Amino acid sequence: MSCHCYFVPKYIEDRVYSKHLDKNQKALSVSSKFLHEHNSLKTSKVWKDSTFPIKNHVYTAKNRRRSPGILAAASMNQAVATKDINVVTAWILTDYFIRFCNTVLLDKTSGLESLKGANLIKFNGDLNHSEVFDIKSTIHYYMKYNNALYDGEQVIYGDGDGIVFEDFAQDPSVVFHSLWHIITERSCKLLHKDQSGSLLMSLFDIFASIIMQWMNGETVDEASWLIGERCIIDNSEQGGRYALRSMSDPGTAFIDHPYMGTDDQRQDMSKYDISSEDSVYKNSGIPNHVFYLFAKSIGGYSWNIPCKIWFETITTPGLISPNSTFVEFAQSTISVATDLYGTSDRSIVDKLSNVWQLVKVL
Repeated sequence: MSCHCYFVPKYIEDRVYSKHLDKNQKALSVSSKFLHEHNSLKTSKVWKDSTFPIKNHVYTAKNRRRSPGILAAASMNQAVATKDINVVTAWILTDYFIRFCNTVLLDKTSGLESLKGANLIKFNGDLNHSEVFDIKSTIHYYMKYNNALYDGEQVIYGDGDGIVFEDFAQDPSVVFHSLWHIITERSCKLLHKDQSGSLLMSLFDIFASIIMQWMNGETVDEASWLIGERCIIDNSEQGGRYALRSMSDPGTAFIDHPYMGTDDQRQDMSKYDISSEDSVYKNSGIPNHVFYLFAKSIGGYSWNIPCKIWFETITTPGLISPNSTFVEFAQSTISVATDLYGTSDRSIVDKLSNVWQLVKVL
């Protein structure tokens, strides 16, 4: 059984609650930022349901503690018919995830078509024994729930308290981060503790960022490299704009936030944290930063060379262990890069080795 992996680290959630939020305050109205920026998705007439053999079901808990709740949508038409923007965005973003896995990761032009497990099947080194997925999402979980999580069977999204967080199902980074659990639990199976736990958290953020960049057609220079930017409410009075994590500059996603304090993610091993179980989240900034630095050094699109190396690393049976350390993971990525590009473009291997050294892992 998979562990419950939360998008918002519990210690940050505790900070928010410690500020004695008014539990009776009504949550803010639902944001429609996503649909405003993706106008073509406002009507089912311009959106063709995915033809891939993957089920995409969105349920609503109707602000109760139940999951998966009541089925709200199994298609784009049904999602639009609910007139609930959380249902629509949860369905659309899950469909983007499915399309990414089945087109980008299997697209011959990307060079990723030979990679294991990219078509969202349950694999144990044998692609002939496949299991088609039913991806379940439950929205409107409980009252003013300040988190999103994957419980091994589904993704659960809270609506936020309307003060610090809002509408987790509308944040692409939250959705993609949560859905990537499906890949890792069927491939590298990293344990949620110590450095392997930090690597696991990092993989969720890395592939969430990759898919967002692919969805928006962004180059590595155009991307924000922020995780959780949409689900945190801006403090406009103080000119604050926040995210939960920054891959480009870990430790700066939020500074002096009135409820969360200051981001304490680490950028390199010189500030490595061993203080508590919270270190799993704090230290995930290190491999996050490695991927950012590598992608920037390569240029272009992150879903090409950088994605190929990381995906091959986590889906090659036996390459990394469930207890993998930063050093072991770094050596595995370099080994993969060498196999893929050592002959054709050695500079790629050198750049990857250099960034692992830059953060003092090697």
